[in-house]
Amino acid sequence: MLIFSELFQLESKGPKKTELIYNEHVKPGMTALVVGPSKFLAYDPSLLYTALLLGNRGNLLICDPQSSKLDSQQRHNYTVRGYGDAQNVMRELEETKKLGMDLPTLEWLGPNSYIQSTGLRSESINIIVDHGTSPFVAGSLAEPTELRSRDLAKIYLEYQRILKKGGNLLLQVNRRVFDNGKKPLGGELATILKKFFSLSHQRVDDNFNIPATKQFIQNLSTAQKQDPNLLREFFINTNYISSINTDHFCPDLYIGKKV
Repeated sequence: MLIFSELFQLESKGPKKTELIYNEHVKPGMTALVVGPSKFLAYDPSLLYTALLLGNRGNLLICDPQSSKLDSQQRHNYTVRGYGDAQNVMRELEETKKLGMDLPTLEWLGPNSYIQSTGLRSESINIIVDHGTSPFVAGSLAEPTELRSRDLAKIYLEYQRILKKGGNLLLQVNRRVFDNGKKPLGGELATILKKFFSLSHQRVDDNFNIPATKQFIQNLSTAQKQDPNLLREFFINTNYISSINTDHFCPDLYIGKKV
């Protein structure tokens, strides 16, 4: 068992702007997989920020079996109780493209693709963005530690399989608040991740300012008069839109490189 001081051995000092780390690892033209986005883009803006960095030459894949388009009979054992809605975030991304933001080709992997078994080809992905999804799917709210560890290992094995050599996992969690605060996550998670990746850790602010042109801001303001729910809960500024993650605040960012 790791002692308390070892839980923080990967941590560098002070929170860093989350955007800076994403800027370093997500590049135009890449193929990225985002797992378990939330119900609205503003609830988990890491999806939109990743899409913007990929640009129109990139490819963005979304893995989440939950969708408002499906009825309950189409859901199956891997589906977890949560707030995800793949169809809604896809709709918001398409609307954002129409308003003039430079976004990549978008694809939802469908109701039968799960982070334990994505169905993607081996070594087909440049980067995976996981904002608090894998610990939740692994039973962070209920499962005993041994079962949780087993399920996390199964997920990260799949991530390792689909990542290209040299590709990265950007995994954000809150390792100090886990299992309703009863069981710290840090040491357990780092131990599992290091079985599959070369690992580093950074405390971050988990805040995204998403650059936007004046024309985009004008288009958005006009569109919101017709549809007040469009990109709702983003803060609109003169040259960017911003949001703080409201579903799951995740100030711990692990970077796992496939070597």
